[in-house]
Amino acid sequence: MRQNSDQGEGGSWGVKNQDQAESSYEASSAEDESGDPISDDEAGDSGEDEDQSTVRIPDDVIERQVKEFLVEAKKVGNDERSQENLFSSYKKYLFCRTGSNALANKNVLYKIVVEENKAANPPEAWVVKRLASEDHRLLSDKDEFNEEYALLRAIQRNMDWFVQNVLSSKISDENLKSILDPTRDPGNVRAKNCIHVAIKHGLQVSLTVSLIEKASEFTLVAADENGLTPLHLAVHYSRCRREQMEVINALLKHGDGALDRTSGDLSVYRYHRQTRKANEQNADKTKQAKGQPGQDKQRYKSSGSLARGRKKTETPATRKSEAELQAREEQWEEKKQKQEMRDDGNRAFALRRRPTGIADAIVNTVSREPSQSNQANSKRHLAESNRTAPDKPSTDGKAEKHSDKKKRSANQTKPRSKPSSASTLKSERDEWADQIAMQLKLHYLRTTFRFNTEHNAKKSRNYTSAERFLYGDNHERKALCFSFPPNLSGTPVTVKIENFKAGYNHISFDPVLLYVEFGQVKVDRPEGRPPKVIPGRGKDDLGIILDWLSGKNVRRIIKLAVDDMADPPHSDETIIKSLSKFNIENLQWRKIDLCPFVIREASKNWSDFQEIHLWWSGSNAVLRGWSEPEGLPALRTLKCIHLYEVTASLDSRTYIQSRMEDFKARLDANRNQEWDRINVQHISKDEPSHGHGNRTANPQIAKNLTKGQDINGHQWLNVMDQFIARVRDLSNRELPGGFPEDYLTSLTLPGLLAKKVTVALIDDGAHFFHPAISGCLGGGRSFSSVYREYDGIGAPEPYHGSTTGHGTTMACLISRMCPEVEIFVCKMDISGKAENGKPDFTAKSAADAVEYAVKQGYDVISISWTIKLNTEENGSNTKDLSRLRDSLNEAAKKNTLVFCSAPDIGHARGKNSYYPFDCKELHNVFRVGAACVYGTRTNYTGSDVDFILPGENVSPRDVDKAVAGIDECPKSGSSVATALAAGLAALIIHCVRMAGIYSVWMKKERTGVTHKTLQVIKQYEVMKKAFQIINSADPSTKKEQRIGVESFFVDWTRRLANGSSWEIMEKLARDLVSDNMENEWIKKLEL
Repeated sequence: MRQNSDQGEGGSWGVKNQDQAESSYEASSAEDESGDPISDDEAGDSGEDEDQSTVRIPDDVIERQVKEFLVEAKKVGNDERSQENLFSSYKKYLFCRTGSNALANKNVLYKIVVEENKAANPPEAWVVKRLASEDHRLLSDKDEFNEEYALLRAIQRNMDWFVQNVLSSKISDENLKSILDPTRDPGNVRAKNCIHVAIKHGLQVSLTVSLIEKASEFTLVAADENGLTPLHLAVHYSRCRREQMEVINALLKHGDGALDRTSGDLSVYRYHRQTRKANEQNADKTKQAKGQPGQDKQRYKSSGSLARGRKKTETPATRKSEAELQAREEQWEEKKQKQEMRDDGNRAFALRRRPTGIADAIVNTVSREPSQSNQANSKRHLAESNRTAPDKPSTDGKAEKHSDKKKRSANQTKPRSKPSSASTLKSERDEWADQIAMQLKLHYLRTTFRFNTEHNAKKSRNYTSAERFLYGDNHERKALCFSFPPNLSGTPVTVKIENFKAGYNHISFDPVLLYVEFGQVKVDRPEGRPPKVIPGRGKDDLGIILDWLSGKNVRRIIKLAVDDMADPPHSDETIIKSLSKFNIENLQWRKIDLCPFVIREASKNWSDFQEIHLWWSGSNAVLRGWSEPEGLPALRTLKCIHLYEVTASLDSRTYIQSRMEDFKARLDANRNQEWDRINVQHISKDEPSHGHGNRTANPQIAKNLTKGQDINGHQWLNVMDQFIARVRDLSNRELPGGFPEDYLTSLTLPGLLAKKVTVALIDDGAHFFHPAISGCLGGGRSFSSVYREYDGIGAPEPYHGSTTGHGTTMACLISRMCPEVEIFVCKMDISGKAENGKPDFTAKSAADAVEYAVKQGYDVISISWTIKLNTEENGSNTKDLSRLRDSLNEAAKKNTLVFCSAPDIGHARGKNSYYPFDCKELHNVFRVGAACVYGTRTNYTGSDVDFILPGENVSPRDVDKAVAGIDECPKSGSSVATALAAGLAALIIHCVRMAGIYSVWMKKERTGVTHKTLQVIKQYEVMKKAFQIINSADPSTKKEQRIGVESFFVDWTRRLANGSSWEIMEKLARDLVSDNMENEWIKKLEL
């Protein structure tokens, strides 16, 4: 037998020194002629003469004596004296270890496991307990292949009695922990351990849980040969049943580090979802083979690729399946909330009893793992599910006893029911799968707030990691949090509800949100619409927004924070009505002396209400009200109260402290003694508070633009506004014959024509509730630095808020040029103010944002900023700017039009380089500079630009003036010109799209503009030619850098007003993309 070194990641596990372990084992196995074992000291003293002084017993003798011992062991039964006499007689043979062939390299325990029967508690079971107590190494000695050992093999064979005797032996916890550790060969970093095998082969649940409790965290997070941790295996869809929840809860309690491990690119949560989806797809294939319709026709690849986390091509079918799983999970959460009830006037909740009898009938799918439980094991799990699996804990002992009594009564009066059908088993399995998925999600999200200090060093859970854990690359852009206003600064914000809903309509929320926070908000309702709540002095504004959030399918909120310190605050009625729609775990409603009745009524259906933050005026009457029996003590699941003093008290600090101690004592006295005590954290007026409302927004850098006269000297803008109005009027006119009502979105349209023009705005975010852009926003993503470090969440600033207002301005200009555009916002991190007075973005966030935008395949990318290249060793950004360059070159290859701004420093640039504008290795991008009101370059714009557009004192339209003091100011700079250029490109693409749609419905695909024309116009060279065509229409334009729109678009505006608009649009498109040019590019692109 070869001894396991038990070496693994992060240091040694188990035996520290292999040589010492071998010599110790040899010494303990060697014996003198009298039959007594030689001690370690005697063996050590023998030195090099050990072989001469030790008499070794022949292998055949050992083999024969061990067989005799096992035969006699079955005869002695439970008589302890007989057991002791027998053990003493054969002891010298049971611990022998001689030649390499001794016992065929299997010690006595291994021999019992392999050669004896699997009967429950056989007569020789006492031998296991005695030998494990004498020498634990007999359990871990590997076989001749250096792979398996006695304990692992026993678990693999479902020998419950063997494992039970090991657990009840005198083996120390440390020794058992070393045996359970992964078996690792020097060149193999992955190998199964006892916990893997116990879960995979269906060891009895109680024994599996005991092994988990004895194992080290290293064992519990280790990956097997397929890269799967024990938790991955435990949440496999085929194992979803009642008793499996005990195993999963034990793994989460003792080894939740597995949540930070992935198999390939699959987290534990995503692996669970994938195995479920694979099962459903296989069921569909089976139905189709039988001639029945299936839910999903997508072919599922073998579980081998799944186990290794191999990426699969995402298709509409897989997204549909994901959506169905998400919907089912949401339904389960809603069903769970409805089942939670109030018990005997106490805030005690429990889930109603689930149906029993969930069998482990694993569907024969291709997603089944290579090694599965045998039929007998499945039957045992069925019995275990019906007999031993516990229900959800009841609210008190009486209720539980009543439940047991009722079950016994039912068993006595009713005959045993027939086994459940396959469809019933699947339904029950789905129900438990929903619960397991929710348990994993909640545990991960909760631990982003509450770190276990033992694991703090290796955990880095935050918003971003939670997003990866649940959704991977998050192609569906599911949101896990919501903040409004986006940049909380304590300043009240007024918003029109219709603009709010239009701007945020695109957001798709997970049914469970990590946090939701609201600053001081006033909601403007449409004129003539009465308030929803009975009129009173208290506000109801957030009630409207929380109703909207509920309508977006949000069911549970881990943490809700509300700033309600303004006068008047929200009414109690609004708070109760609004909060009762959700299941909240941590409430921070910042209202002074929040009424305990309001807290109880609002939280009646909250199953996991654990923390509350209260703001206290200093009144002792309030403290007594909170600590009354019907107040906070009645909240069964409440564990922690954070109590903040708001104002300086009239009383001394000693008096306040005594009242606080009295408050704590009353909480304990008035609380059910069987419930957890409530921890009270008192934050005095002089102590810093990390609660909601202390975060300040970054300074409004955009205010560096001084407010001047409301000038619009750009005829350029006036011409474009008039043309755009005619284009928008197309849908208001009577449609030509043959046009269906859904002519823009019909499924019969070619895919490209049915899609809106998309622009990625990479900036500092955008205010999604701004009336000028609320209807043009399609979503976004934040790459900003974290701003919630005090909570441990690490959530970035929301993309739906502009840190300085710059991004909102750029979005307004793009949508002004192309109102039918769909803008996706990528928010970057601001490090300060650049040399030109504009926001200075970090190179890392810029590279991250551009990489993301390029992967999404947007039509246009707008970059209205530059970053100075820093090659110094301290503070170098060359690596990130290289990533930025490579991503933009990749965008050009993917036919994404990129517009980047000049640095606006003029001759002061010197030898400095500003990315991406100055990057010489960057090809096929539009470098844009600012033009003054006279059409020439501004003083701060260099000559190395491709085009110049208006960029001096550009005044907003009236509709764009939503934020006082910011929107009213004229804007200047190449960033303005770049946004206009990106918007102009989007407008041209939109016009070609409209012409293509006209050709489809008028059946002119062969002669008119088509979807291929749309593909051609998105080419860099073709769009550049289109700009030159527009410019050449104005004979007064001498410098081709300026895009002179006056002559070109004035003519087309007049033609659109006087003729058949749709036919004119077709001619406009053909003017910008000639037949010859289109045919040439169709050949190049092989369309």
